[in-house]
Amino acid sequence: MNPSMENTNQSQRTLKNTENALDALPDEVKREMKETLEDHAIHTDRMINNQPQHTPNLRKVNLPTSGCSVPLFPGLSPPLQHLLRERTREGALPLCLAPPALLQRVQEFPLISVGSPEDWAELALRIVGSGMGGFCSGSDLLVINGFFTTPKPDGSQRFIVDARRANLFFLPPPNPNLPRPDHIANARFPPGATVRAALCDLTHHCDQLSLLHPQTRCLIRHFGLPEVPRHLLPPEVQARFPIGPIHVALHSVPQGWAWGVTLAQDHHRHLLLRLPRRTQLLHTSPGATCHLRPGVVFVLVCIDDVLFLGLSDGTLLWAIRQHRSLLRESGLQESPSKAVPPTTTARICGIALDTNLLRPRWATLASLVRDTRALLRASRTTTREVEALLGRWVWILLLNRPLLSIPQAVCGFTADRRTPPTWLRALHPAVRREFRLLVTFLPFVRAHLSLPPFHRLVATDASTWGQGVSIAAQPLRSGPHLPHPFPPPPLCVELPNLLHLRLADWTHIVSSRWAIPPEHTNVLEMRALLTAVRWVTSSPLSNGTVLTVHCDSQAVVGAVTTGRSRSRQLNRLPRRLTSLLLAANPRLRVVWTPTALNPADEPSRKQDWRGRHSPSPGGGFTCHP
Repeated sequence: MNPSMENTNQSQRTLKNTENALDALPDEVKREMKETLEDHAIHTDRMINNQPQHTPNLRKVNLPTSGCSVPLFPGLSPPLQHLLRERTREGALPLCLAPPALLQRVQEFPLISVGSPEDWAELALRIVGSGMGGFCSGSDLLVINGFFTTPKPDGSQRFIVDARRANLFFLPPPNPNLPRPDHIANARFPPGATVRAALCDLTHHCDQLSLLHPQTRCLIRHFGLPEVPRHLLPPEVQARFPIGPIHVALHSVPQGWAWGVTLAQDHHRHLLLRLPRRTQLLHTSPGATCHLRPGVVFVLVCIDDVLFLGLSDGTLLWAIRQHRSLLRESGLQESPSKAVPPTTTARICGIALDTNLLRPRWATLASLVRDTRALLRASRTTTREVEALLGRWVWILLLNRPLLSIPQAVCGFTADRRTPPTWLRALHPAVRREFRLLVTFLPFVRAHLSLPPFHRLVATDASTWGQGVSIAAQPLRSGPHLPHPFPPPPLCVELPNLLHLRLADWTHIVSSRWAIPPEHTNVLEMRALLTAVRWVTSSPLSNGTVLTVHCDSQAVVGAVTTGRSRSRQLNRLPRRLTSLLLAANPRLRVVWTPTALNPADEPSRKQDWRGRHSPSPGGGFTCHP
């Protein structure tokens, strides 16, 4: 019998047995299986429709004129240089894993390549001619990766390496310290001043970073590209490799490598540290805040994009000239077509700056709302799809961090690992309700950069006995060029100003015993903060101001900053705080203060309080019992 006919008969028998087995199932099981198949079809259609329609054309791939022109290793920060210097006995870098244990897993990822063999051979010659790579034999490579292209706004296409195979051989990269929207929103700007912005962009940043340095040369064997047909190559290339397949090995940092973003961001950021002191990089460490003063320029680095923030066009133009001189010295090239001169509007990282108002871009909001409604219409979805949508929401909610207290059930849904992330699951009603709330509160996702400070200092504390809230008048008036009532530290690092805490005339407005059952200390500290915010928001003067509250609980500072906590008891209270802040419109900043310097420590432990001291007249406050 013909083998093909035998296989056909066997397939028909298997299908018939499957149909008989399905007919024997109960009606409820068959109905559930039918609903599952329909959900799978809806999920597949939604994923296909969300995929951008793109026709690859290798002839339109945009490549640099001179790649690998800047050595990567000398421009890195000392910690990354130390990581690359430390070699193991086998000669591999410490960020690489042992190859023998991973060679079998490489075959799990298909080798993706687009275009015809003729187009790929032409592109390979262009890659080698630009200096981004070189021809080599297959025995010289450890991993062969695929590639694909993505469209660019100018009509050309970007060359991306499918480095999933190569990423198996590397440990997870460290945090690249990319800028976030809250880094700009938390910076202090003079009240009433107009913030000016300018943008610069590097051309082919990763393609110019060379791996040919002795400390990074061993990485090249991980970045091989598919085989190039021998008969389509010039005779001199065929003569160099008479036996075996011919491949292309990238000599630059590939886009798609897990470590590529970390190395490119660190290289550019370390270069900008050589700028004069008048240009200050926005801090990317938690709790750090910069103070913008006349003559000072903030610099925000996002891989190859640079955002300059200042108060005058002259200062920004001076900073741009200093940046361009550094680029010429290092060998990097700037893209003149993407440069934006000083203006009041700017776009970076999906965030728009419009005359002191920081908000998400309209296109970002439209796509986010559309995808959220599509997810809510589906009866089932996967954990991975919810994680991707939640990440997009968290990115824009960083502009108004108290709103991060809303998606608590969504975070619990994504953290549940009892079901594989690619399996379809029914959305819990609480998850649906929180996504609808996020869409409802979209008008509050914004940040004003030049808000005046609140005219009172506030400090809170709590103990097992009771809570205490203290206030003090601002010792200095905020002028047009003073972003905060106290002079900023010389290095513009956010630190508690211990001097003004001791010199200020504090008044205890709350010193009351708890009327609730005993709770954890962190929960009591959050309740004391709620009392202080409720007292402040009772004044109309708190509308549109920056309220700074001193607290000695790091758990409360972290919960308010991130919008949520790992403690379920503490997670209930940030939502109450968010409702107060959205209603009264102050911007809350909680600063950690040592307990010994916290003025509210005494009233929180005082068991016999004789009476409250009234604030100064004209404050517009009412002391509640």
